[in-house]
Amino acid sequence: MNAREGHSDTAGELDAREAQFLELAPFRARLYAWLTAAFSRAPEPQDLALIATDAFLDAIEAFGEGTAGTLRACATSHGASGQWLAEARQEFMNLFKVPGRQYVPPYESVYRDSREIEGKKIAGLLMGASAISVQKWYQLAALDISEECKELPDHIAMELDYLAHLCQKEQEFAATGDDARLTRTLEMERDFLAGHLAVWIGLLRDGINEKSRHSYFRAVSELAAQFVQSDLTTLESVLGPSEGCADPPYAATGS
Repeated sequence: MNAREGHSDTAGELDAREAQFLELAPFRARLYAWLTAAFSRAPEPQDLALIATDAFLDAIEAFGEGTAGTLRACATSHGASGQWLAEARQEFMNLFKVPGRQYVPPYESVYRDSREIEGKKIAGLLMGASAISVQKWYQLAALDISEECKELPDHIAMELDYLAHLCQKEQEFAATGDDARLTRTLEMERDFLAGHLAVWIGLLRDGINEKSRHSYFRAVSELAAQFVQSDLTTLESVLGPSEGCADPPYAATGS
């Protein structure tokens, strides 16, 4: 991979940074997958088992000691409690499934888009321009969404799962020495984060912090927001800055 025009790093420094970043791909894929599960279904004992491991908690310390500490407390102090888990499962329903006082819409369109209806701009509607744009990114990666999936394309879990998918492809292309596809995959990660997830995940986190009564979901949303921003910052340090386009600004490399 080559430095973008105007990038200040030397080739050697950039290559070293690339190599270090590529080593993180398995952890990044695992964390994106774990966050996908956290936002797509009520927590299960195995979700708490992962965050109880020192390796996982040590790795996420980089995204904020407070977040790691809260998750550690959730896993070690409450994880064995059937009542705590039952409360967390009910909180998931209240936050993301059942419209009510605690409901926090997990859709990008709600936070970013508006439509004109009878001469008035209306915000907060589902399936806006962001959802259509996100579908183009999924198609670029040849990612087929299962017909069994009932979520809209701009659901937070769908977007996180897309990043997990790209991290897995990144590992495949690095292992086979397919530099062209590897570079394009990294660019897709960077540009999808800049054009979508990093733009609105902080708003979702703020809504969860305001509505949630459960430390688990406040910690999960904080971790997600911090990790997304950190991942984007690192990708831009390796590849150069993103233009932040909502739609893909390029075609896929190969098929």
